[in-house]
Amino acid sequence: MATSCIVLLMITVVLTAAGRVVGQVHLRGLQGLPDGTSLSASEYEGLLGLLGANGTTRVTSLYRTSVHGTTYDDLLDRVGDAKPLVLVVRNGQYLFGAFINCGILLPDSPTGSSMYPCDVWYYSLAGHFEKPTKIEIPREGQIVHVAGKEGSALGANVRIGGYLHLAADSRGSRRPADDIRSCRQYTFSSSVRTSCMDTRQQTVADRDTQQMENLFRIHDQNMETIRCIGRQREEQQRRAIPDNLLGGSSEFMADEIEVLHLVQ
Repeated sequence: MATSCIVLLMITVVLTAAGRVVGQVHLRGLQGLPDGTSLSASEYEGLLGLLGANGTTRVTSLYRTSVHGTTYDDLLDRVGDAKPLVLVVRNGQYLFGAFINCGILLPDSPTGSSMYPCDVWYYSLAGHFEKPTKIEIPREGQIVHVAGKEGSALGANVRIGGYLHLAADSRGSRRPADDIRSCRQYTFSSSVRTSCMDTRQQTVADRDTQQMENLFRIHDQNMETIRCIGRQREEQQRRAIPDNLLGGSSEFMADEIEVLHLVQ
């Protein structure tokens, strides 16, 4: 595949997300909707804005579960070795996904799995934010885990960024589900700036610039930040749920999964 090609694996899922809200985007100079895509004009515009698409951008739709089938083999046959990828998931009112700058790399053994580093970030187009939102993932979490055609990636076919699973097992069998639309997704507050974290970062900045007589006050602020974070963690444990559920729940059956190929 030519190096000028950029592939977007998109899974269209409607769900909530958390992260930095980006500005509005405008579909100027870009071609119309790709033939066969499930995205509306406004959804397509929002996605291209997050991707930084320009006037030479051309997108084609490679795979849709509603058109080409819902098995892992169906996905692999249509996507092949295309890269980079954008995963888009649609589930009711929620629409989200993930950007992956590498392809789906199968292991040598059909019963094995492969895990490799990859530039990964999540996003939300609808269902939670007023504007398209990009969610950064800590560098150590930017990995892709892919099962062989007969294997398992810890109970899924594909795991993106650790917290987005396709064909996720919901029966405790540790084997992938038969349907690629069986999803599991969650993120943690470490991926999203919180009021407590903002306070702690400001405290560090103050400590670098203020005089010695302020150290006791800064110490008190640090202790309050620690208490605030502790209260948040206790509440999360009490609820026994992850921080951010982009699909509305941690496990769901997506309405649609789509793979797009973007050429610049």
